[in-house]
Amino acid sequence: MVRIRLLGGVGAETDDGRPLDVGTARTRTLLAALALSAGTPVPVPRLIDLVWADDPPGTGAKALQWHVARLRAGLGAGTVVRTGAAYRLDVPPDAVDVDRFRRHLRAGDPAAALAEWRGVPLAGVDAPGLAAAVAGLTEQWLGAIEADLVRRTDADAYEAVAALTELVGRYPLREGLWALLMTALARTGRRADALAAYRGARRHLVGQLGIEPGPRLRELEARILTDREPSAGPALKASAAPPSPSLPAPVAGGGGTRGNLPRPLGPIVGRDACLRGVGRALADAPVVTLVGPGGIGKTRLALAAARRAAAADGAGPAWYVELAEVASPDDVPRAVADTLGAAQRAGRNLTDAVVAALGSGPALLLVDNCEHVLDGAARLVRTVAERCAGVRVLATSRERLDIEGEQVLAVGPLDVSAGAELFHVRALAADRAYARPRTRRRWRTSAAAWTAYRSRSNWRPPGSGAIRRRPCWSASTTNSVRPGYAGPGRPGTGAWGPRSTGRTGC
Repeated sequence: MVRIRLLGGVGAETDDGRPLDVGTARTRTLLAALALSAGTPVPVPRLIDLVWADDPPGTGAKALQWHVARLRAGLGAGTVVRTGAAYRLDVPPDAVDVDRFRRHLRAGDPAAALAEWRGVPLAGVDAPGLAAAVAGLTEQWLGAIEADLVRRTDADAYEAVAALTELVGRYPLREGLWALLMTALARTGRRADALAAYRGARRHLVGQLGIEPGPRLRELEARILTDREPSAGPALKASAAPPSPSLPAPVAGGGGTRGNLPRPLGPIVGRDACLRGVGRALADAPVVTLVGPGGIGKTRLALAAARRAAAADGAGPAWYVELAEVASPDDVPRAVADTLGAAQRAGRNLTDAVVAALGSGPALLLVDNCEHVLDGAARLVRTVAERCAGVRVLATSRERLDIEGEQVLAVGPLDVSAGAELFHVRALAADRAYARPRTRRRWRTSAAAWTAYRSRSNWRPPGSGAIRRRPCWSASTTNSVRPGYAGPGRPGTGAWGPRSTGRTGC
């Protein structure tokens, strides 16, 4: 098996560690662009933008073919596959070090993630088109570093001081690192140095951003000042130590540390298999989007899936953001920030405030009704996915967000029996005297009546013929369909989702 290396430089090697020749710097840039979306077709125009940025050659498609041929010569003929007007790096998921790094982070194992880290992503490659991906990976690495240093500070504060001193010098605007350094210094009896660290943090924040340190640093300074003992006592250890990045700190106005999911007002009918499918997708992808026509049940399904995910051990809080009343794509960050209780400060925009509020620990962000502000929702979700290592995003929309790493699940109608069951549930809720048919014959009549009702109301799934039993959703990954896909029931799709080789649920 070929192994692709992106951390600490771009290259490839065999299972036994023998390096493979992957060509020139431009060819390595192409390898990086494909490996960051391994297993997913990347359209040719997108690859040209990533490889050449603002200076593509006049014959970009021909030049790209030459570099693809060079990659195939070095990695193997079947490694880079042409899929319509796109190319796909056909390697196992664990063949790319970035994928292994992200998988360990999602599993809550920062030590294993750091073991994969060899250095600056894409080092030695001039790739302006991939700068955002590099920044996102660096942010994830810093989140993993902070999580690992919490453990090291608890185990041996003396040993953690050196690493923390180096990191605050390289990243002086990260308050979490300063808080860890102050805690480690206080626990080793160096209260004066801990207070000097606070002053250093404040000097950088005020001088570069014009803002004061946050409440976490201020509270830590106050506890160190009021502690009469030179070493950190039990009270300081319990209260001044920063919360572990695996658990987001509480934020004001967002509904508490467990999020703000609304209480369910009734059962969800006929979606058990879909719920399991959404759960699997959230475990595999940082962004999952439920797509389908209005009124199909996307919001109810998403809320039920979010409650189930939030109930798992160590899942972190779950936040629900309703975008139906948001008028402009530019207002999406404001809606999310208001839900999280994140305040905008000087030198930091609302998207940065959202990222800071979510942190790097496990959490779930449910963004509902994205279709009318699709561009703004896509921008914010992309930023959260890149910069918040442990946060998963579940979105609902009539169209996909079309961002990297997005898993698209097309939600279809209930089958006849589930529809009849929902009819009885709603009828009983409206009239407690309602009696459900008990005989098999009358049940069949009710199911048929329900089908006839939907026929009379001219209700049809887009692209479908007569109503029939069918899966209620199908899954596909963004860019795994041919170009021209524009959403469920549009040209370039099947009846209820893109024609792809993805999973099919229910």
